[in-house]
Amino acid sequence: MKVKVEKENWSQSSKQSYAYLDDNEFYENIPYRCYKCDISSIYSAEEQKETFEIKKAYIWQTRYLCNTCYEDLKALKRKINEYEASWEKEKDKESAPYLFEWLSLIKELPKYRKPKNASMEKRLFEMISKST
Repeated sequence: MKVKVEKENWSQSSKQSYAYLDDNEFYENIPYRCYKCDISSIYSAEEQKETFEIKKAYIWQTRYLCNTCYEDLKALKRKINEYEASWEKEKDKESAPYLFEWLSLIKELPKYRKPKNASMEKRLFEMISKST
């Protein structure tokens, strides 16, 4: 499937890239394998148009997670952010009831090709060890 490229709708940074000078007139479906679940997926031409022209993502951005794994990653990040916000308000940080779950979520991030937060992982492990 092909969808017409409208480069004037790209982000400023994309307009400054080599791709802007390229003569590609259409987005085309791009097959890839999901990094997390290893399932074959398609980055559709329609999704590319939305990503680059509506969401204004940088043009060289590529897909590496299928839609299901991407939604799982967003939920994981949302939950981690909730724990971080709760922890900031916590009076007795070392006895917070969610430390173990927070630690397990942080350990999941590298499975989605996200950097490991080793310092927070270590800190949470130390707090959990003290409380048990």
